[in-house]
Amino acid sequence: MPARTVVLWLPMVAIAAHLFEEFVWPGGFKEWYQRYPPGRTVPVTARFLLIMNAMFVALAALPPVLGPTLRGFAFWMVVAALAAANGVFHVVATLRTRAYAHRRGAIPQGTI
Repeated sequence: MPARTVVLWLPMVAIAAHLFEEFVWPGGFKEWYQRYPPGRTVPVTARFLLIMNAMFVALAALPPVLGPTLRGFAFWMVVAALAAANGVFHVVATLRTRAYAHRRGAIPQGTI
């Protein structure tokens, strides 16, 4: 598989690792998100999180499906930008709450 085709899969791999981190190990994202922002409780349902993340995964699947074309790389940029925005959200929220979003003992994915 050519390198430019492999690159198209990178957002999907990163998003899969991110979702695993949030919901499987170490998990705890839903509980943390319900307490953000500080001083306010936000009703977050499993259905909401499932729909949002399913849309994100579907969008991340587009670049490899479209292949190494102009459209494939354009969608790659969109997915990468959304993933970066999500990362900024996590950093800002962690600084505001003074708590990492997941259970204790976890190593934030971005540090690896």
